[in-house]
Parts: sequence; structure tokens; C-alpha cells
Amino acid sequence: MAHANDGSRGAAQVLLPALFTNAGWVLLGNRFGLTQRQLQAARLICRGCTNPEIATALRVSEGTVRLHTDGLFKAMNVRNRVGVVVRLVLADRVLAKGGKRS
Repeated sequence: MAHANDGSRGAAQVLLPALFTNAGWVLLGNRFGLTQRQLQAARLICRGCTNPEIATALRVSEGTVRLHTDGLFKAMNVRNRVGVVVRLVLADRVLAKGGKRS
């Protein structure tokens, strides 16, 4: 699961670094009321994974990934993957200022 910089398909992909600690993910998941699968999808989206890559990682179909991501978008009140990342980063900043994260 990595993103090839040359745009070729099937090349080994290098994942983006993790944005948050495990504890941070739990707090963010709770903040948005995400299911476990939505949270897993969010983590993989933030690492730059595509739906087929998420399906492989979670061992589900791409259709199931779409259901999880649609629910994720709705729970976070965003329209797309970029919105997920932005909303998570902003929420993490709020949690950091309030001292409610580890």
C-alpha cells in the first residue's frame, strides 16, 4: 500500500506518516462518534490509501469501504477525503489547546 510518485499503477507505494498517536485516534474517533471501521478507514485515508488499498487492509470489499467512508464523511460533516484530514487535524489542535489529549 503505497503511492508511486511517478503515477504508475502497481508500483510499491510509500505510505504517508501517521498523523496521530493511537490514543489521539481514540479521542478523535470519540469526538466524531465514529465506528471502529470508520476510524480504521480514516487512519488509512490519512496515510494516503485508496479504496482498493483500504479494502485489502480491512479485508472487505470495495463496496463495503464505500459504505464506511460515506458514513465517515457524514459523521464528520465533510464531502471528501481532504475534508477528513483537515477536520481531524483541526480537531486535534482543539484537543491539544484544551489539554484533553495525550
